[in-house]
Amino acid sequence: MDSHLVLSFRFLSTWFHGRRDRGEPEWPPSPLRVFQALVAAVARSGSLESGRISLEWLEKLPAPLIVAPEAERTTGYRLSVPNNSMDIVGAQWARGNEGKAAEHRVMKNVRPSRLPDNAAVHYAWPLSDGNTTHASVIIATARNVVALGWGIDFVVGDGAVYEETRLAELRAALKTWEPHRAGYLGLRTPIQGTLAELRRRHEAFLSRISLDDPTLRPPPALSAFATTFYAKTDERPAPAVATFLLMQLHQDRFHVFDTAPRGMVVAGMLRNAVRIAAEKTGWSTEQIGASIMGHGEGNEPRVFLVPVPSIEHREDGEKVTGIRRVLIYSSDDQAIDISWATRALGGAELVNERTRDPIAVLAAVSSNDRAFARYLNVSTTWTTVTPVVLPGYDDPGGLRERLRKTRDSEEQKLALERLSRRREALIRKALRQAGLGDELALAARIETRAGGFLAGVEHVSRYAVPQHLAKLPRLHVRLTWPRPVSGPLCIGSGRFSGLGLFVHVSNDNSAPKMSAAGGRSRRATGIVSSVR
Repeated sequence: MDSHLVLSFRFLSTWFHGRRDRGEPEWPPSPLRVFQALVAAVARSGSLESGRISLEWLEKLPAPLIVAPEAERTTGYRLSVPNNSMDIVGAQWARGNEGKAAEHRVMKNVRPSRLPDNAAVHYAWPLSDGNTTHASVIIATARNVVALGWGIDFVVGDGAVYEETRLAELRAALKTWEPHRAGYLGLRTPIQGTLAELRRRHEAFLSRISLDDPTLRPPPALSAFATTFYAKTDERPAPAVATFLLMQLHQDRFHVFDTAPRGMVVAGMLRNAVRIAAEKTGWSTEQIGASIMGHGEGNEPRVFLVPVPSIEHREDGEKVTGIRRVLIYSSDDQAIDISWATRALGGAELVNERTRDPIAVLAAVSSNDRAFARYLNVSTTWTTVTPVVLPGYDDPGGLRERLRKTRDSEEQKLALERLSRRREALIRKALRQAGLGDELALAARIETRAGGFLAGVEHVSRYAVPQHLAKLPRLHVRLTWPRPVSGPLCIGSGRFSGLGLFVHVSNDNSAPKMSAAGGRSRRATGIVSSVR
């Protein structure tokens, strides 16, 4: 039976102050943070040499599984702290003047994460080589760790070798973060050479100033680490996407399509271009029919062909405008490698289905394009730029007709509540169909209306829809979750053609940002900011 090295750290308070890059709150604590705490624990014994070989063994292991409770993000608070200018005050005192230390303070923003009482976080590395000698040293070292995060984030460390069944019991009781190429949470992890660079950095810190040369030489930031992206096992990871610009045939300019009346035209032309590319690539007729044309039995992986409206910044705020871009992704990354689309469709023409004349050309572009970021990043709040076609009828009992006929306010209120509950149930069904899972579908706070939530988004009746969906109700929707959710987010019965497309709300600054290309393990290069 497989075994795992599991290190556990129990927090002595309900706050965690660690931050990721750009000062964003970090939870769970990164594996690099754990590794640095282990190095500090060994160093306190007097010499790193006593644990060097085991630490070098640990840094070569793959990124660990992380098991922890959820943490609540807070708005934070501000502290007044000294800004290292007491030499100015001291000089004033030496001259007999009244120096005021309070005049040399700065405000520091603090955004801790709130933890459940008695919270513990666990890191599990598979022991594929069966080497328990190094594991024993690391476990003993973990018991000497005193803090994880800032110096005030006190912990009690421990460790053990877990069999698969015991680890499964731990995972069942808490949330699990797994390394995943399409995860949205980027956490720093040690690599081979991290320990050596930490030693060099410590030596540089000790020699940053001397009596012979008072020039301050700050130590270089740590750069020997990787950024591994994690996904929680109970939520959908961000899929890989192929992204394109819509260009004019003979000019280096965008070809712009009106979103409401022409969105389905763009989706149809894109579907035809993808079908032709798939045929040239060697896809079977059955696979093309099921995955691209939607002629399967309903349980096959499907390709999303999404026209993307632009979000433009105006003096009076943001406005949703025409379609200048498209993105393509799959409902199942394991079944369909979407990277072929970037290779096969770059330079492909979009052809008018009636006249057979080419009217635009696809230009492959990086998904890090800022216009795509609003659709591909993570956020707690999302709102539609095209209406959601509900996966069923919201009024099978004739509630609207009853509303028109009655003048009784209590009966009207009751009918409206029932209609609202039916709409909400259908939207949660659409979330499940889009692969978000029961937890996210149930946790969403839902708002609906016929008019858009953003400027430039039109009434639902003005959007063209496929003929077979014309009789289904459609609504604009705003979704709010207690934690960030990754895009792209496209739900409802018209989702494979770009209906029910969501954009994250730009004033939601609590969400961590990620590369729009999806999560991948990256090695840091050059000088990067140190973990605080």
